[in-house]
Amino acid sequence: MITLPPEVVGRALSDADFREKLFDDPKAALAELGVEATPEVIDGIGKLDREVVESFIGSLGDAVGDNAAG
Repeated sequence: MITLPPEVVGRALSDADFREKLFDDPKAALAELGVEATPEVIDGIGKLDREVVESFIGSLGDAVGDNAAG
């Protein structure tokens, strides 16, 4: 099971630019939120499948905000 801080999940759901940064440079994305980049959090992010995440967020439609679609 992957456990990520709620502020990371919320921002990733609602902000496509942040989500891209989270996948491309997780340490920088976490620092942007003031979240410690622990090995567990970095490992959890590394286990996420970008396509699955994007597909899931796309299925939520407008429920997650204006900038959700990547």
